[in-house]
Amino acid sequence: MDVICAQLLATSEQGIAALTAVKAQLKAQYDAPETPETDSIVQQAGQHMNPDQRALISSRCEAHRGRTKSLYLLTVELEDLDEVIDNIEGEEITPELEVAVQQLLEQRDSTYEQWLSKVDNYCAAITNRHALSKQRKAEAERLSKLAASDSGWVDWMKAQLKKCLQSQNVNKLSLHRFQLTISSKGGVLPLKLPCQVHQLPPQFQRIKVSPDNSAIRQALEAGDMEAQKVAQFGERETHLSVL
Repeated sequence: MDVICAQLLATSEQGIAALTAVKAQLKAQYDAPETPETDSIVQQAGQHMNPDQRALISSRCEAHRGRTKSLYLLTVELEDLDEVIDNIEGEEITPELEVAVQQLLEQRDSTYEQWLSKVDNYCAAITNRHALSKQRKAEAERLSKLAASDSGWVDWMKAQLKKCLQSQNVNKLSLHRFQLTISSKGGVLPLKLPCQVHQLPPQFQRIKVSPDNSAIRQALEAGDMEAQKVAQFGERETHLSVL
């Protein structure tokens, strides 16, 4: 906010009026959902800005919109924990992080009410992280579909170019930026199977053995001695619900 203040005041004679409006808009975006009123504030402020100032404020507002996707505000401790988790590459949980979380959740010198508040804030962090996970998963799926589509278009475009070159008996072509070559792929020759896999002779089939869990479960429930020699029921895992 202070950076925005300095930049607006330095670049516009009407920066004070614009800054007041933008501050109100940013506060509204950070603490509450966007409303037509906040949109109106931005439009009014925009009338007092040049294009560079509008671009600056737009980028700052977008940054704040990204933060409002969290469902709950967090305490400083949990914001620090969130930052530590964000900086961990992969899914490796360090011993230091485990100790930090345990200390965060311990009651110690806190009253019971203070401890409840700490746990409540921790649950808010879990909920925020879950929402972020769903958002990122959806974005990853969207990008994956786009990547697959792009890859398909690349294959199709290359096939069209190869067809064009082959129609003119051209196997090599030197261009200003690219070198084109049509050549046979290496490796073993591909196989063509004129029948279904189950129709192949046994010596040409690969059979995979896997446990029949349903049959084993039914045998254990019936008290089958043979089944008890090779399998047994385990204990159900527990699950924490955060609603």
